Amino acid sequence: MKPETREQFMNTVYNILHDDGTNDRANQIIDAFDEATESEKGKWVHLGGGEYCCDACGNVIHTEGSWEKPRQKLCPACGAEMEGTKDDA
Repeated sequence: MKPETREQFMNTVYNILHDDGTNDRANQIIDAFDEATESEKGKWVHLGGGEYCCDACGNVIHTEGSWEKPRQKLCPACGAEMEGTKDDA
């Protein structure tokens, strides 16, 4: 989550739960939200030719040719943040 978005969310939760003197309930809600919104990480697995597979969900994409690696930074099926390919060093 972007820091400014997280800050706005935290303020909203604290305002809603203003009678929670220790902010325990607010912190539990914020922690749960942070966990739920974390992006999964993945890599493209080369299947051969111009086919690559997302290792997070198995979605297969096709590139223009077998020499090209995928340019997508996110998997179009599951939204995982792609960190290159499995054969990258």
